[in-house]
Amino acid sequence: MVVHDQPAGSAAWQPVLFAGLSVLTTATVFAQAVIAGGFVSQDGRESWITVHGIVADVAWIAALVTAVVGAVTLRRSHPKMVAAAAICSCSHWRRPESAI
Repeated sequence: MVVHDQPAGSAAWQPVLFAGLSVLTTATVFAQAVIAGGFVSQDGRESWITVHGIVADVAWIAALVTAVVGAVTLRRSHPKMVAAAAICSCSHWRRPESAI
């Protein structure tokens, strides 16, 4: 049994937030494809390229926020799994002994 210091329903909104952010991120990536198709064969493509750049900024910000919220949500629900993943990923960053 995992005991947290927070009241039972205080973090219940996080999975809903993560789901909403995932939908937003997916929608912006889809919009990138649609907008890119709009300026490939059109005259006056400068405006399409500008819109494509703006949507790209929204897409990477949405993806970053989604990743952070997902990590925090996972950390609160399964702290031992996140710790194990961190330990495993850190072991891959060490230099091999033959390189020393």
